Amino acid sequence: MQGIAVGGEWGGGVLIVSEHAPSHRRGFYSAWSQTGVGLGFVLSASAYALAQAVTTKESFLAWGWRIPFVVGILLTAVGLLIRLRIMETPAFREKESEPGSGPEKSRPPLIDVIRTHPKSILIAFGARVAETGASYLFLTFSLSYAAEVGVGKGVVLAALVVGMLFESFAMPMFGALSDRVGRRPVYIGGAVAVIVWAYPFFALFDSRNPVLIFVAIFVAVVIGHGAMIGTQPAFFTELFASRVAYSGLALGHELASMIVGGFSPIIATALLAWAGASWPVALFLIVMGAVTVFAVAAAPETNPAVLKKRKAPEGSEAPEEPAEPEASEEEAEVTSRTV
Repeated sequence: MQGIAVGGEWGGGVLIVSEHAPSHRRGFYSAWSQTGVGLGFVLSASAYALAQAVTTKESFLAWGWRIPFVVGILLTAVGLLIRLRIMETPAFREKESEPGSGPEKSRPPLIDVIRTHPKSILIAFGARVAETGASYLFLTFSLSYAAEVGVGKGVVLAALVVGMLFESFAMPMFGALSDRVGRRPVYIGGAVAVIVWAYPFFALFDSRNPVLIFVAIFVAVVIGHGAMIGTQPAFFTELFASRVAYSGLALGHELASMIVGGFSPIIATALLAWAGASWPVALFLIVMGAVTVFAVAAAPETNPAVLKKRKAPEGSEAPEEPAEPEASEEEAEVTSRTV
């Protein structure tokens, strides 16, 4: 159920914000759509802690755990009301009104995006390997590892709530940075941070010092994960033509969630049980970071402002897009809607 919901929710929400934003500030504005991830975590963890605080242990296990879910129904109703009032994006309406768009309407978008944007889908998938894989380790496996080394669950939960709160506001900052220097440098920077921080993260947990554990989670979540997830909406939106952007975003994003995000905590737990130490889990993080660095490095720079700066002095340095079927036509559409 969560996969079905997020599969439709994330791509649509990100696309609506990204395509309504001006191209020169798309990174900043679209990154706000991701703050729901961080603030949602903070709210859910806080609601869970509050429900525990106002009930006895027996009452919480019997019925108290349902309180956050009931409150969540109200948020769902508000979200549904907002979605019912949102219009299609200008880029999509413009594409729909173009002459000759009739035959394209009859072509299933999922088949269309696979046929015309195979490389973009793979790039989106690869870019999410470190982002989603690392986030599941930082947010869920860290609790298991803390118990393994004798750190209280409350310390880690508090560090995660603080880290996610700061990350929620770091995301737009990284998005704004990508508006200035490009999507690829910021995204790759986040993946490199995950690689560099992999071993220190677990070493700080091993210290059992609450302050150092806060530092471990803060750097991992705010800098490593924040740089990637903050840049992601604009970067992924600009990888696809507006006609198939929704399908492309959802496909690349959710395939990675299902395959990498779903299995990374299981793999990490198995590695920890096998070695009895954290080093193979840290190595696993490094491998995921390397995959993302490679995937994003293989992508063209998509920020239109950066592309203009590159073209101005040299005149011919356009992004080298691969020879995918209909690639030049699709990229022309992407360029036209980002300027």
